[in-house]
Amino acid sequence: MSWLPLFYSFVIFLFLVSVFLWLKLGVFVSLFLVLFSVFYYLVSEVSVLLDRRPFSFLLFIVSEALVFATLFVTTMWFEDGGISTISDWFNLPLVGCLLLVSSSFAVTVYHNLFDPTGDSWSYLVIAIFLGLGFVFLQLFEVWECLCDFTFCSYYSSAFSTIGLHFFHVVLGLVVLGYVCFCSFRGGLSFYHITLSIWYWHFVDYIWLIVFVVVYLI
Repeated sequence: MSWLPLFYSFVIFLFLVSVFLWLKLGVFVSLFLVLFSVFYYLVSEVSVLLDRRPFSFLLFIVSEALVFATLFVTTMWFEDGGISTISDWFNLPLVGCLLLVSSSFAVTVYHNLFDPTGDSWSYLVIAIFLGLGFVFLQLFEVWECLCDFTFCSYYSSAFSTIGLHFFHVVLGLVVLGYVCFCSFRGGLSFYHITLSIWYWHFVDYIWLIVFVVVYLI
């Protein structure tokens, strides 16, 4: 029996309590524990595989997570109680969460029901349209925003965070579009489809942390 489920339950509990009570040390410790568990998994599980490609891809995901973690820490560091957030979390950002979570669910269904000769590709199309909805929502949010990244250090960090995530969403949509195209003409292995789905899940889950750090804190 693995100890990771209990470990992650404790980390999630610590992170949520630290966020709501705004205990910065607790937030940093929980993020460190997540990184520790990821490296533990890489060393103990993935590195023993003969095929090193999954290991390389997971290292890429970890490196991306470290970049986002740097921006999260910077945003929280410059956060001031007197500074308003970019947008009200209950409006466009919450809708963005619903779109990306729904998109993640759709690609999961596509992955589990994958059939080159079937109609599982329809779930992938739904996921792409939900992702496009998030993109247009973000563009509208930035267009209507009354502040920009030149106002202060906090806004610079916050806009850099959502901008980096926006770039990852666009890249993920390009990848999903290519997977959808190959679903009709063939030529793409289930292994590469799995990596594409992993990347999209990473983009979706990172947004949940962006939502907490940029809009809730």
